[in-house]
Amino acid sequence: MVLKLLTPERVFILAWLLFGLGVLAGVKAERMSQASERATANETRLLAARSAVLQLQAAQARGDELTLQLAKRSREAETLSKEKRDALTNVTSGRACLGTAALRVLDGAPGLRVAGLPAATGSAAAGDGPVATDTDIGQWSIGAGAQYDLCRDRLGALIQWHREQR
Repeated sequence: MVLKLLTPERVFILAWLLFGLGVLAGVKAERMSQASERATANETRLLAARSAVLQLQAAQARGDELTLQLAKRSREAETLSKEKRDALTNVTSGRACLGTAALRVLDGAPGLRVAGLPAATGSAAAGDGPVATDTDIGQWSIGAGAQYDLCRDRLGALIQWHREQR
């Protein structure tokens, strides 16, 4: 009796129905797989973004801490330079050390500009043109040393920040 019900047309229709159901099941499985892959990719991107934010925050915190340390050292250097400059005026006489010819040689040397020096007072060299007094040389030395220390501290902080990033 079952064989009478299975006519070629019905078998063909049944085969197409089974094929259609298989295709639908395959499409559904593929869509679920793609959704799962998208969810995994989104989660991976989210974790990567969170990690990048944490790294940026840590780098900024290190930079802020180094900046504060650098500012503190800079203030300390300024205070010490002022103290030394004040003390220097008490122990120097303002007498000429370098004359006009020596200043011309030094002017324009790496890191040196001697324009605008005050004229020396009370010495024979004062009439010849600008001179550098012992006070001028001492003040310049303190300023040069302070600039060197500040530059060294800045470079040290920058190097330390980069080392901590690794």
